[in-house]
Amino acid sequence: MSELGYLRIWTDEKGETHFEDVVLDGAERGSGVSSARSLYAPLIPTEGVIFREVVQEHGQAEAHPAPRPQFVVHLEGEIELEVSDGEVRRVGPETVVLVDDTTGEGHITRSLGATPRRTLMIPLQEPPGADAIIGTWRLRSWQAVTATDEEPINEPFGTDPVGFITFTPEGMMQGQMMASDRPRFASERTTAVQFGAGDPDEIVAAFNSYLGYSGRYQADPGAGRLVTVVECASIPDWIGSEQIRFFAVRGDTLTIRTPTRVVDDIEQIGRLVFTRIDR
Repeated sequence: MSELGYLRIWTDEKGETHFEDVVLDGAERGSGVSSARSLYAPLIPTEGVIFREVVQEHGQAEAHPAPRPQFVVHLEGEIELEVSDGEVRRVGPETVVLVDDTTGEGHITRSLGATPRRTLMIPLQEPPGADAIIGTWRLRSWQAVTATDEEPINEPFGTDPVGFITFTPEGMMQGQMMASDRPRFASERTTAVQFGAGDPDEIVAAFNSYLGYSGRYQADPGAGRLVTVVECASIPDWIGSEQIRFFAVRGDTLTIRTPTRVVDDIEQIGRLVFTRIDR
């Protein structure tokens, strides 16, 4: 294990701002696309990237809160940051700062030297509200991707899977998905109680091309974490288990990711993308 991290500015309950040296545990792993091994910290969801160059400095430096939680990667130039508790830090190139003081006293930024200031601003993804996932969603894609950089590995149910997931206000969920080209039984099997119909290979193919489960769920919007206590499932071993997923909602798109697992010596996750069905 190794330590990675950044400098954070945050606000306490009284509105005063402080510095915090955040340390992230980096795990050594392969990339899945090359033989290189590197240290990776956990994935942090972000909105995008903004390149910025200061062309004219402001006059008297004044305290101000951050417009939104965002990482600021300093590429060129040096500054001095001061928080309301009086601490001052000098920040130069290659320093990463998370400005997380969107309320309270804010911080003061002072330029140092004549070198132009160039930064990379990376706004953090805003967590969805508590009711953001309520409704029914249609599956668009299901991919296995590398855990580190989400490079596609395969598509378990092919390029055109069929599926739906529903979350109710009462806290119940149900999800169903299948391959669009599921093979049909050679012999007629039209009811659920015809257990003797179909040969073993047909039954295995049908089982391996379908997944469904339901149960009571709890969503933590701030952490983007979803936990379902399974009550009914096509995989018997899931019954009674807690299925943990991570979710993000942007407009009419719901993205669900599974925890990391190792398959064929590659650390990977499942990434499922859904579109909301209009009411």
